[in-house]
Formats: sequence, structure tokens, C-alpha cells
Amino acid sequence: NLAKTTMTEVSTDVFEWTGVLTATGVGQEGFKLLTQKDWNPAIHPSVGGLVLNEVGSDVAKLPYSGDPDTKWKLSETAEYKLRVTFRTEDVLVELEKVKGFEIDIPVVDGVFQLSTAQHLETFAKKLNEGVILNNSNAVLTQDIDLSSIAAWTAIGIDSKKYTGTFDGQGFRIKSMKINGSLKEQGFFGVAGAGAVIKNLIIDASCVIESTGPNCFAAFVGCCNNDGTIIFENCGNEANVVGKAKNNAAFLGCNYGNGTKLVFNNCYNTGKISGGWENGAFSGWTGGGATFNNCYNIGEVTEGETWARGSKTMNNCYQTVGTDQDVTKIDAAIVGTGELCYKLNGDQTTI
Repeated sequence: NLAKTTMTEVSTDVFEWTGVLTATGVGQEGFKLLTQKDWNPAIHPSVGGLVLNEVGSDVAKLPYSGDPDTKWKLSETAEYKLRVTFRTEDVLVELEKVKGFEIDIPVVDGVFQLSTAQHLETFAKKLNEGVILNNSNAVLTQDIDLSSIAAWTAIGIDSKKYTGTFDGQGFRIKSMKINGSLKEQGFFGVAGAGAVIKNLIIDASCVIESTGPNCFAAFVGCCNNDGTIIFENCGNEANVVGKAKNNAAFLGCNYGNGTKLVFNNCYNTGKISGGWENGAFSGWTGGGATFNNCYNIGEVTEGETWARGSKTMNNCYQTVGTDQDVTKIDAAIVGTGELCYKLNGDQTTI
């Protein structure tokens, strides 16, 4: 999102900037040009730069006569060279496409529609590169098998934390392979304030194994800022095998303790293991997590059978461990429907 950028004066009255401009339907609507003051061709943008804001076009030469509402549209997201030439009575804007990006993902009402492994891989990589905005919303339209991808690229990095809403619509991620040497790995790498992950299941066919670094999880490797992250109607059925600390099903570590975590109607059945400080739901919840109607039946080694750190529990159950904040149940009731009955709670007002 280019709110303001400083252009480089390459010759007298000629200024350039090179970077990614985003096309309609991929997060922004392109660009328009504004100066700090009312547009005046005699004013050079060397101090403070030009504002690139919301709209554009990949036409080679765009005459610009001073109207700050002049807008253009881009045909595709790409890296462009933007050159502004000042002349006596007008300005010439030139766009040169330096590098194109392939984003072949359907978008409906601004929401990415993910139905294939290629869609998911492209979404992850282009979001991490900044081509797709990190607050973009996405939905799965069917189960997605990632067996064709040798090593999964986690969605979101520290400089591009995922902050959108990702709705699995009840579908599964299958055969995902996370077996690298990078820290803070999961289906999502780094999530930020405002992220909502819902209606998503990480299937038992997924392989999540660290070769050394900390913070491995099925869902999110880590978060490290203020605000709130919500997990809703999500389940992990995969085993998570770590080597260092803070391995979990949902969140490896809440760095800095600033993020508030909310878990609604979530479960874990996978085994969680690692060096130390592991947890079924989180290796470290930091400043606090609230769990509503959740359960765990997965064993945890070298850590807590629920989550390490501050937490508030409401109607939550587990078959393993001795955490006094969680109601211990017999494994036999998991398949009989009794656990489901307990999780549904009081239905008299429905």
C-alpha cells in the first residue's frame, strides 16, 4: 500500500520510482498522482515525494495536466517503473512494466477463492512478497491436497504478517509438508492483529517436522504484536514434531505477550512433541488466551497438555494431562456423542 514514496531525480525535471503497483481485484485499484500541495507543474516532487494512492494503467505515456483526480487502472499486478517528466504547462507520466506477476486466482467481492494447491502456493508467496496485501481475505472452496508441493511456504512473514480473514468453510488441508530449518512455521508463518482463521481443518496426512528451530505449529508459527487473533471452528489432526521449544497445534509462540488470543470451538487430536515448552494449543499464550468450547485428546511431550501461559477456560475438555483449568474426561465418551453434548452447552434458550 503505497501511501507516499520519494522519487529519484534522474535528470533535470525528470523523476523516477520503481516498485510494485497492484491491479484491481488483487487488493488495490491502481494509482493516481498527487503533490503535497495543489498540483502545480512548477513544483518538483523532490521534497516529500509524490503520493501514489489507489489507482493506475500500464499505458506507456499518460498526459497529465494538473487535475489531482486524474486516475488510471492497471491491467495486472506487476513491478513498474514510474517516470514523471515536468514540462512548461503539463506533466508526462510514463509507466514501464519491469516485471509481471502471475496471480491466477479467482476473486469474488474482493475475496480470494482458493481451490487448488497452485492457488494456495501463489497466495502464500505473493502475500509474503507484498504483491498481495497481507490483510487480504480468502476462502477455500474445497479440500486442498498439497502433496505436489515439496515444502510448504507459510502464509505471512514478520514484515508481512497475515492480518486478514481466512475461511476454510469446513474444508481440509491435506498432505502439507513442513519439514524445513526455518523457525516460526505452520500453515501460517506469522499472524498479526486482526487475523481471523476459521472453519479450517489441518488433516492427519500433513507432515509437520522441524529440523531444529523453534515455533513449529500446524496453524500459526508465531505472532508478535498487539491486538487480537481469533481461531474459530478449527481443528488440528496432524502430529507436530519439533526439535527446539514452543511447538503446538495452533500457535507456536506469542512473542512480546501483546496479542490477545481467542479460541472458539476448536480441537486438537494430533500428538505434539519437541525439545521443551510445548503445548497442545500453544507453546506460549503470552498476555492471555480465552478458550471457549474446545477440547484436546492429543498427547504432549515436554510441555503443557493444553497451553503454556495465561489462559481463561470456558467449557473445555481433555482426555490427557492434569491441567486443573480444564475438565478431564474419559476417552470413551469422545466417540459416543457425550463430548459433543458437553461442548454444545446449555441449549435451552435456542
